[in-house]
Amino acid sequence: MNNLWHTNFRHAQEGPTTFRYYLTVHHSYDVYAANQQGLANHRPLIAAPASGPATESLPFTINSKTIYVESLKPAADGKGVIVWLVNTAASGTGVFFKAKDPATKLRITSTNMLEEYKQLLENIVTIPPKGIMMVRVEYK
Repeated sequence: MNNLWHTNFRHAQEGPTTFRYYLTVHHSYDVYAANQQGLANHRPLIAAPASGPATESLPFTINSKTIYVESLKPAADGKGVIVWLVNTAASGTGVFFKAKDPATKLRITSTNMLEEYKQLLENIVTIPPKGIMMVRVEYK
């Protein structure tokens, strides 16, 4: 295998290489559905017994037909959650964050891998075409 990387890695890698292919049937092409199917094949759900009833859930929902959540984790400082959003559309698309309880106030900011506060955002966040955005969602 020849990788032609412009780094300090070897240009050739020896040994067996595994390729996996997944085929599915569909009607008209739906980029969002194709991404969901790819994620389901690449990172399948792992079922495990729960140690008890769920004691908490996210106090917000998101609504978009072309944007999905790639990753969700608690913020390192304990203030809210970090959400990775992926836009599957060929155009900039908005995603709407809605608090489940009208009394809950959401504070949404763009962030980075270090979870630094960047720009304060509205409840509707626009993600560029085929873009990825990392946001911090805090709630009070």
